Amino acid sequence: MPRVTPLRFAQNDMRGKRALRPLWVSRELLVNYCILPARFPRLGFRRPTRRQNVSRMAQFIEFIGNHPILSGMWVVTLLVIIVYHSRAASRAIGPQQAVMMINREGAVVVDVRDRKEFDQGHIAGAINIPLVKLKQRMAELNKHKDKPKLVVCKMGQQSGAAVKSIEEAGHGNVAKLAGGISEWTARSFPLIQK
Repeated sequence: MPRVTPLRFAQNDMRGKRALRPLWVSRELLVNYCILPARFPRLGFRRPTRRQNVSRMAQFIEFIGNHPILSGMWVVTLLVIIVYHSRAASRAIGPQQAVMMINREGAVVVDVRDRKEFDQGHIAGAINIPLVKLKQRMAELNKHKDKPKLVVCKMGQQSGAAVKSIEEAGHGNVAKLAGGISEWTARSFPLIQK
């Protein structure tokens, strides 16, 4: 019968706590299988200490100081994007609010999708005016000038431009359907198909 020797343990410091591990288990094995959670040198990742976070911020400030033109162009680009989106933004309402707007206020639904998409399914009573022909066919909306208008597109992205065009033509109380027809169908609201 082979002689069994008891395992000898060595002390190892894990985050300030004393822990025992067998001598025959290598440090590489412990690190690779994440038994030692403090650092992962094989992956090249170490948790940043507070001092390292401060030094990264200092490096960032130093970069800005060394490259003022590049940093200034970044800030100007960011401001242009913010201003563009704030001006292009229009009032968006969800499908439930759209139903209330149609039923209570008698809103006119303007669908700016192509005729083919419109025939596949549209909101009851919607007027189909494709976005590319909206300015030429604006006269069709003049007879509904006193009513609120709800602009609908496929995903809710093109309707913002249509809302701006309708507002520029002198129509008030214009909103777009957030998420477009895809959101309308996702909420199981009815569509009319031709």
